[in-house]
Amino acid sequence: MKRSWKAALLASAAVGALVLGGCGSDQGASGDKPQVGVAIYKFDDTFMSGVRAEIDKAAKDKSKSGYR
Repeated sequence: MKRSWKAALLASAAVGALVLGGCGSDQGASGDKPQVGVAIYKFDDTFMSGVRAEIDKAAKDKSKSGYR
């Protein structure tokens, strides 16, 4: 009985955190494009360079561009 009560409380807290986490930002209303970040472990790997090029191509008009 105690274990199911704790599981229900934990699940409720997790759902509440997810719901409240999505309510805090007003980015879409201003019309700005979102900035998308991707971590790629190696750029000298041919496959990963191709993945980066495809991500750039897919996000060209949908997000801010630029590397840091």
